[in-house]
Amino acid sequence: MNKYLVELKHSTTDDMLLVQLESDSLENAGDNALKANPDYELVKVKHTHGGKRTGAGRAGKWGDGVKTQVYRLPPTIGDKAEDIVSELEMINHILESWQSEVDRSKSRSDSGQPSARYEHVAQLLDDLKKAMKVTGEKLV
Repeated sequence: MNKYLVELKHSTTDDMLLVQLESDSLENAGDNALKANPDYELVKVKHTHGGKRTGAGRAGKWGDGVKTQVYRLPPTIGDKAEDIVSELEMINHILESWQSEVDRSKSRSDSGQPSARYEHVAQLLDDLKKAMKVTGEKLV
């Protein structure tokens, strides 16, 4: 059972009454409040505590509709989680830009191989992408 706050208005004197009660749903809370106070009209019913309410103006830290999970981490890592994510995104961006340079070199070559200048870069990119399987994907 959840606690609900029910706001009622007297039908003749326009006096307002605020009732807190436990109920299974918002509708049941309103019905129960009206049964207990038959001279009153229902104004609104709302939760008494917690949770994201519609119109509360809260935005998720990682964006709208992003599912998050909670893990126990040492404070030295947990306090820097946003910085770590942004650094990994920068690394992915750097890898993508160097990959485009290697691809451009391959496209200019007759043999379809990168120039000698980019051979080691291409190998390094492949190794880094293999090492970053999880973080190589879009993080957020």
